[in-house]
Amino acid sequence: IPDFPGRSWSAELIKAGELTKGRQFNIISRNHPLTPEQIKKKYGLRDGGDLYLIFTQSVGGKQILRCTPV
Repeated sequence: IPDFPGRSWSAELIKAGELTKGRQFNIISRNHPLTPEQIKKKYGLRDGGDLYLIFTQSVGGKQILRCTPV
């Protein structure tokens, strides 16, 4: 949608074991019990870069989405 007012991402569902310590991500937490600061500490992640990790929770459980801007 060319005139979409929000952000557009290409998203991929990943498992927590795929996260590499020390990598840079922008962390977003929506409907998840941990804050972005707690997530960074738990997984050893750093702020920055052009990739986003969205931590969320649904009926199916906790999920992590690795996103890149479109």
